[in-house]
Amino acid sequence: MVTAGDGTSSIYTITRDNTGSVIQYENNNYSYYRNNFSPWGVRIHSGGSNDFYWPGEEPGFGPFYRTYTGHEDLWMFGLLNANARLYSPYLGRFVSPDPLLAEDGSPLDFNPYVYARNNPYRYIDRNGEFPFLLIGDVVFGGIANVMYNKDNIHNFWQGLGYFGVGAAASAACVAVSYIPIGGNLL
Repeated sequence: MVTAGDGTSSIYTITRDNTGSVIQYENNNYSYYRNNFSPWGVRIHSGGSNDFYWPGEEPGFGPFYRTYTGHEDLWMFGLLNANARLYSPYLGRFVSPDPLLAEDGSPLDFNPYVYARNNPYRYIDRNGEFPFLLIGDVVFGGIANVMYNKDNIHNFWQGLGYFGVGAAASAACVAVSYIPIGGNLL
């Protein structure tokens, strides 16, 4: 729902593509904002032209700011805010290094600036960090549940049970946040 300066409100429907990119905002009066993207996220002129918008040239989105893969579009700078890092669709790279590198042996995982393993058709990098943070979240969730229920724990096995419940709940919450919309996650 968007409220205008005069106090009127409009409800917009968001249409996404298979990568989670917002391709259209439309209200009940059939007024809409439409987005077209290159594979790396550069906005393309609508209306049959395949010309790219240059940074700062893109039209405003009105009250909307989510575009390529659902990230916040900082169009005046030509960047996307992927939460943990800023991404440049013009370079096809992040502008700051990834603090976490994968350990599965792929050569692309050793480049801390790479976006979606150089394959934006197959992978989505939702937050600018690898999803391998799951391990840390699971351990923290287990410890937090043990600390919260410390008065109910009378032996090692009960403590282990509480740890397992907290770890499983934390893993489920984090895993749900990484569910892809049509694409694979890193």
